[in-house]
Amino acid sequence: MLLPALIEAIRLDLLPLLDQTQAQLEVQVPTGLTLTFSEKNLPSVVYNLLSNALKYGRPGRVPQVVIRDQAQPDYHVLEVQDNGLGLDLSHGQGKLWWTASLVRAPPSTGISGADDHSKSDGHCRIQPEIK
Repeated sequence: MLLPALIEAIRLDLLPLLDQTQAQLEVQVPTGLTLTFSEKNLPSVVYNLLSNALKYGRPGRVPQVVIRDQAQPDYHVLEVQDNGLGLDLSHGQGKLWWTASLVRAPPSTGISGADDHSKSDGHCRIQPEIK
């Protein structure tokens, strides 16, 4: 799946929210980057990450969202960074257990809570940074 085209389609879909919040969206993804990933689930993951970054901004602050690719030798890291509310892990650390793996499986599958990371092609994680 061509990632820049996917991000642009999602940006267009989120345009009303971008306009309403006056958010700044910066895309740092190589033009021709293609990811092998579930065509059904990658759009959902990227949409949710971007829309949540816009919805959960700090009051009185213009949302700034950066989506970037960090190419590693054997995989890609897709990172979404924002200046929103974040997650305060001191309030309910037990509630944040979500670590998901993208398991080698037919394209119809997506994110699941697989424990066997030896079968993983990649994984999703939350890395909160409170400022």
